[in-house]
Amino acid sequence: MSDEIDGANGYVYVSKTLVVPEDVTNINFQIKADTGDGSTGKKYIYYVDDVTLVQDTLRCTIGDAKLYKLGETGERELADYTDMTEGVRIFSVTNVENVTTKNHNFAVIAAVYSGNTCIDVNVSNNVVASGETKEEISVTVNIPTGIIEGSIKTFIWDLNTMQPYKKPVKILYVGNSITQHGPNESIGWYGDWGMAASSRDKDYVHTLSSYVNQDQVALDFKYINISQFERSFWDTSGFDKDVKFTTLKDYADIIIFTFGANVDITEHDFNISDYKKIIDYFDPNSRAKIILGSTVLTPSTIVQTIENTALEYGYPYVNMNDMVDAKFFPTKEGFFENASQGVLNHPGDEGMKEMADRLWPKLQKELYKLGLIDKLP
Repeated sequence: MSDEIDGANGYVYVSKTLVVPEDVTNINFQIKADTGDGSTGKKYIYYVDDVTLVQDTLRCTIGDAKLYKLGETGERELADYTDMTEGVRIFSVTNVENVTTKNHNFAVIAAVYSGNTCIDVNVSNNVVASGETKEEISVTVNIPTGIIEGSIKTFIWDLNTMQPYKKPVKILYVGNSITQHGPNESIGWYGDWGMAASSRDKDYVHTLSSYVNQDQVALDFKYINISQFERSFWDTSGFDKDVKFTTLKDYADIIIFTFGANVDITEHDFNISDYKKIIDYFDPNSRAKIILGSTVLTPSTIVQTIENTALEYGYPYVNMNDMVDAKFFPTKEGFFENASQGVLNHPGDEGMKEMADRLWPKLQKELYKLGLIDKLP
């Protein structure tokens, strides 16, 4: 008796169940697998004698049929199953929706442990791709004889990163034109990102976010320019009139605030309570990790208020008000040929990178506190 099973990239995906008649006590069979290069060879051959009949197959549904929105919610480890009685187990995740916008394909993986040693890894045949919804993803495990103490750890597995799925950390950047500014031809600014970076990927928001990705942390980030409200900082009621702001309330796990350059203190003093009111708008339940920062455009009186707020509430603070070296600013050429002096007063590519580099150690510490990185440099 023989059975051919398809495989790919060195894995063998076993999707067939061999039913053994009750009167059979000895059986030999072989598995042929695709070696990954298109050829078929006898890569795996098993000879099984004295077959122990498995009377039942136990089906284990992970998550109690709740909706797993991959890229939005979910757990790194789905279950730790400890019944190591010999036999077949089918682990299933039901109602899986992949809401990631990038090309991320997810499967279910089951690792079999004898004691603390991994002795087998099984991957589901079916996957859910970006934008797909599937009623079920299943992986089959055959527990061998002789395991006295062990477990089966099941994960949702990202086939693109070859890492267990991690719930993305949500980071919100709250700033002004250095964070994001739409195109304005009248001042010679044509971007839709942090003024005055030469491209989107070179502003401090996207540079800092790239550092997070390089650290193998799944990331979902957003950014908002609140400059129109800096000028009326004492009244945050205007936030609720704009859906851009309301959708960001209680959104983030970490919030980085760099606003302050446009605060107008002609009619009102800007105090700690004013700054905290804006923090609390975006973090109404006080659950987010908060990082405060000044910029080269922040007036010294406002810098002092930001520093005092950080001191009073124990927030990490990053000073970027001293970045006055000419190398941190763009020159009136190329992309900035028609730029006004107002545009040129903003950090250029070097200045944006310096901002990201200064913020990164503080952000790393917050990621560590959240358990998203294993150690600090």
